[in-house]
Amino acid sequence: MQRRLGVLLLLFLTFPAAAQPANLRTELQRIRHFRHPHRRTTLPLTVHSKRARLLFQQGMNDFVNLETAKALDEWRQSAKRDPNFALAHIFICFNSKDPAEQTAELAKAKAREPHATKGERLLIRWVEGVRENNYVAGIQAMNDLVDLYPLDKQLLYVVGNWLLLQEGYDQAHKFMEQALAIDPKYPPALNDLGYAYALTRDYKNAIPAMERYVAALPGAPNPQDSYAEILRLSGDFAGALEHYQAALKIDPKFVYSQLGIGDTYALMGEEPRARLEYAKAVAGAETDADRVEFEMQSAMTYVRERNYAQADTAFAAVASEAHSLKLPFHEAEIHRFMATYQPDPLTALKHLQQAETVLTQATSVPKSDRDEELGRVLRWRVVRAGDAGDQSAADQAMQQLQAMAAKGHSHAVHHSCEAALGARLMQQGKYAEAIPHLQEDHDNAFSMKLLSDAYMRTGATSEAEAESKLLRTMHTPTMDQAVVVLPGRDHLAENPQ
Repeated sequence: MQRRLGVLLLLFLTFPAAAQPANLRTELQRIRHFRHPHRRTTLPLTVHSKRARLLFQQGMNDFVNLETAKALDEWRQSAKRDPNFALAHIFICFNSKDPAEQTAELAKAKAREPHATKGERLLIRWVEGVRENNYVAGIQAMNDLVDLYPLDKQLLYVVGNWLLLQEGYDQAHKFMEQALAIDPKYPPALNDLGYAYALTRDYKNAIPAMERYVAALPGAPNPQDSYAEILRLSGDFAGALEHYQAALKIDPKFVYSQLGIGDTYALMGEEPRARLEYAKAVAGAETDADRVEFEMQSAMTYVRERNYAQADTAFAAVASEAHSLKLPFHEAEIHRFMATYQPDPLTALKHLQQAETVLTQATSVPKSDRDEELGRVLRWRVVRAGDAGDQSAADQAMQQLQAMAAKGHSHAVHHSCEAALGARLMQQGKYAEAIPHLQEDHDNAFSMKLLSDAYMRTGATSEAEAESKLLRTMHTPTMDQAVVVLPGRDHLAENPQ
């Protein structure tokens, strides 16, 4: 989904108010209550080559239309023509999937900071703060940047897109509306507006927003692709396939729509057909990282079939490929995936140890990314150690994860911690205590299933039924959905009420 949202900055930070340090809450509140005065318009670009400027702007246009590989190439060319152009380096950093390139480009952007304007320096500090886990300083820089350029529709989009990723859907909606007040046909804002509605399951308003997006860019594939995903989220698989095909008709090389077709068939339970469609996406992948990710989606189809032996074979092959391509984040993620579906918890724990080993050695991966993936690994170590009856190991992993959550401000680590604590309390039979923790991980099928069970065990029957309904109508092509939702639907079909 993040590919379709057009994520300009992969920033993750949101905590319940009670869990936030006071200075962090203050910075977040500044975002939430932002009202712009009428003053300067757009963020300037300190670039001395007209060609470099043009290439950068072309890259931005291509990126918001999901032409990521093309955008990266244009930004690289821009930086080559003007090596002191800091923003070209910063956007390469946050959209490259090569850990070494990410690190190198962030260093180049920081080195060019003295040559940049105040606004550009704030943007660099925002990115640097989040990448280095100095979130308070990063968010403060972001707020100051928005205050400087309140009429920059692209900046409003960037902030709103960030809020969307933080599950701040209402606030994201407001920022998209502000951007659209400046330009009613601004395509990226229309795209995110549709997602802001859809991610709260308000499809009645999401679909008209997507129709406006398609109308704004009738000859581009991404509006059709986004429309397809919204329809798929709503459960309209036939409509999704129609719009994915429309995107490919516009651009046969628009590989994300080919991936979307594979995802849709996978969600429909047509796994052999899904694998055929994924193979087409793999063949058309523009980067090594994309190819590995598409292969991971294909391997997941065996999990949906509950053919775990074949899933192991497929995932092991992709993990080996990721290792050879020096993609340690992907390699660790694959081992974590394998741990989630293993019938034997001891085998699962071996995969989690392998994932942690890979992350520990992955010095080229930004610290924020490593910490977030480690948080997910620890979440599953808590669960699978508990499944294995190793209470000491489960409690030790829980303590390590809680320490990480207390020390940092990562949205992903917080979710992992709450999910693990909720699962641990469920294992201990403390159902009422587990509920508020599982509620914090509300978009993950594993936690949703446990939450439904907790409600039922505490006599909250209506809440249990409501959570189960949400779970059954979860249409996301993720590992948690593959493991939890499809078997749940099968059980319901076999045991109708």
